[in-house]
Amino acid sequence: MNELEVKSFSFEVKSTDDNTFEGYASVFGNVDSYGDVVEKGAFKKTIQERGHKVKVLWQHDPWTPIGKAIHLEEDNHGLFVKAKISQTEEGKRAMTLIKDGVIDVLSIGFSTVKDEWDNEKGIRHIKEVKLYEFSPVTFAANDQAVITAAKNDSRLMSMLYRFNQELKAGKVLSGKNRALVEQAIQALQALLDAADESENNQKQGQGAEEEKHAQEVLKMIQDIQQIKF
Repeated sequence: MNELEVKSFSFEVKSTDDNTFEGYASVFGNVDSYGDVVEKGAFKKTIQERGHKVKVLWQHDPWTPIGKAIHLEEDNHGLFVKAKISQTEEGKRAMTLIKDGVIDVLSIGFSTVKDEWDNEKGIRHIKEVKLYEFSPVTFAANDQAVITAAKNDSRLMSMLYRFNQELKAGKVLSGKNRALVEQAIQALQALLDAADESENNQKQGQGAEEEKHAQEVLKMIQDIQQIKF
């Protein structure tokens, strides 16, 4: 319940000046690619308690803050935000990409405080969150986020092994969990394909870092293949 999560939404930049933008960092009521629904009111408490602490990061990188939230508000559509971007090199670069329409997705970093599961439909209703930051990002956190998690997040492997243990105990995977496993395997296979390409590049004299990553990805694929549906 307290793990850091991300969710992304396309947004439209409105009434920007030299260093501000506004848009929706989250929307209410729709089922996203993870089978989650963010409910209206989910941000009410966190806005009151720590709205002044919410940061704006670049691509969720905690080492690259680019600004701060100057307004956070829930309306009937979602979480409406206004951000002031600092005049750092990273901030200026981000604003240029936003104004040019290259970056058109906002993503929130949060932890879930309260949620409810609709087991019949396999949908999680998120009732309350603790918001830490929002970020302009290049891609929405769907397949791209799964790939990132597969490369960098040991929680993914823990999740897959837990599912495997449940199956061995005679339990049946829900539709949501089956989809998560299939997406993870697809993401890891995509990484393996990329690693194969990197290996070919290395044979042509390019660096050894790609080879190391290829071996790491291969091991993850081999581990995941232990899961039986």
